[in-house]
Amino acid sequence: ERDIAVQETLLGQAWRLPGRAWIPRVGGFARHAEPRLRRAAAASLARTPGSWSHGALRILVEDENEVVAATAARGFGGVELRDEDRAALLRALTGVRPRVQVAACQAWRLNAAAEPDEATAAAIATLFRHDRAHVRAAALRTAIAHQNVADVKTLTALASPSTWTGRLALEALAARGEGAAMATTALASTD
Repeated sequence: ERDIAVQETLLGQAWRLPGRAWIPRVGGFARHAEPRLRRAAAASLARTPGSWSHGALRILVEDENEVVAATAARGFGGVELRDEDRAALLRALTGVRPRVQVAACQAWRLNAAAEPDEATAAAIATLFRHDRAHVRAAALRTAIAHQNVADVKTLTALASPSTWTGRLALEALAARGEGAAMATTALASTD
């Protein structure tokens, strides 16, 4: 099929096919010139359980199109991460594209069983000071899931019952058991 819209639909729905034979074919679109096809390939590959699609997802996380890169980054959520996958997510976190940073935070949050290494934890904590609230919130939600992301002092400085991100910092403190009484009291006082 040569129609872009039809190809986009086929690629975006490939994840529904039984087996894994489709993965290399869809992964081949990771370097396609058309961003809509790369995004559709990323969407299918991101829904693929297991690590068979990780090579293509690592390519797509580096994509120049922010939507494509973010879609691919989310694909690493809830799956076993290889060292190469961790490195790709770290590059996404330290980049300058907010949508991709949020997606990388979401991937780490969904990987609650795998602790971020020191460099990744520091990169996530750096996003607490991002100029966009949704990026700060994504980083703080990741800190709730991963106790090695930020220390109590950092979270306490951000904690406040009066702001959205301040409340997330309070939740991160409560998840650590540190300052749990303060966090619980502060959260209850705003309800």
